[in-house]
Amino acid sequence: MASQQLWVTDSLGGYLSNNRLSRQLRYAAQPLMVFRDHCDIEDAAGRNRGDIVYFDKISNISTAGGTLSETATIPRRNFTVKKGSLQLVEYGNKKVAVRRLLLEALKLLRLIR
Repeated sequence: MASQQLWVTDSLGGYLSNNRLSRQLRYAAQPLMVFRDHCDIEDAAGRNRGDIVYFDKISNISTAGGTLSETATIPRRNFTVKKGSLQLVEYGNKKVAVRRLLLEALKLLRLIR
């Protein structure tokens, strides 16, 4: 079941795509879906250092539902979509190879052969 969305308003899901997911999967994944661009490895293929990645953060519905009487109308609520971006950078540490470790590795290679 698709949510009510206004396709012309960014904060109300203007650029949100309708994924074909079951209702149970959508409810289970809601707290985990933050960086949509990184959900699938194939979507991130070709990203390089310095590239900017854009993502949507979908909030939960603003108000929880309550009890309804027989003739009451069901209140409508929506979620907001916030836009974000990040820039890819590389970082890490280097450890200088120790001679003893190299000799031990060479001994292991000789034992394997």
